[in-house]
Amino acid sequence: MARPKERKEKICLNCESNLHGLYCHTCGQKNIEPRRPLWEIPWAFIEDMINVDGKFFKSVKYLLIKPGYLAKAYINGKRNSFNDPVRIYLVTSFIFFIITGFVFNQLKKEIDKKIPLMDIENIVNDTTKKESGVHFNTNQGSGVSFNLNNDGDTLNVKQKTADVAGQIKNMLDETSSKLPYILWLTLPVFALVLKVFYLRRKIFYWDHIIFSLGIYSYSFLLCSFSFFLYYFLRWAIDLHENSIFTKILVWFSFGSMLTYMFISMKNFYAQGYFKTGLKLFLFSIVISILFMLEIAGFIYLLSTFN
Repeated sequence: MARPKERKEKICLNCESNLHGLYCHTCGQKNIEPRRPLWEIPWAFIEDMINVDGKFFKSVKYLLIKPGYLAKAYINGKRNSFNDPVRIYLVTSFIFFIITGFVFNQLKKEIDKKIPLMDIENIVNDTTKKESGVHFNTNQGSGVSFNLNNDGDTLNVKQKTADVAGQIKNMLDETSSKLPYILWLTLPVFALVLKVFYLRRKIFYWDHIIFSLGIYSYSFLLCSFSFFLYYFLRWAIDLHENSIFTKILVWFSFGSMLTYMFISMKNFYAQGYFKTGLKLFLFSIVISILFMLEIAGFIYLLSTFN
């Protein structure tokens, strides 16, 4: 798709300064035609969102192949060559939330498919315990129910299973809608724990935030890729959820995240391999406990307000 054309007039439309290049030396505005054809509007939106002038893709490239480099370069003042960490975080999280939204929808569909099987399994389990006085009822369109005549109790297995499934799907919906806020809340905690672990280095808390943004951005891309690959293979070759490839993919994602975190800490904080490895080990334990507490608190609040 064609890029916006440069204006022939060498006067900035924003501040009216004389121009000596594509960008205004006074306000920084790009000297391009303000009006664009209708078919270029989608490209304009993408360009404004992720600054598609080579800088965004260059930033992602360095994010992936040089762990910790972007955060260190940004803090050291090298900011014009790359996108700032907040913009990278927003774009990668946008991609991540689109894919996780699809994942949550797929999980809900799988729950709906498994409800009849769960009903029958519950009935079979109950009948092994109470074989006498059991009467099965099959009504078209209403599922399976049965009566235990020996003690007068009537159990509608489909209704009970559907209630549980409904609660799970509601939890998935709530989690999907609140996930961005959860991640925003965990980010300062993530940086704060790093601050404690590197307290003697006298590094500003803001620097830890910048480093954490890079870690989160990489995790968004890694999870997005893993989810996409998993569901693509399920569609392409009918991959089973308990297959060996699925387990390899999970372990690859987990190992890749730990490896990336180790190299990032090593490059950014400039400590030895042993200290970095030890701090990563202890940091992983502490942050896992804190994240589980945050998630548990979030689930408790959901159950309280609902």
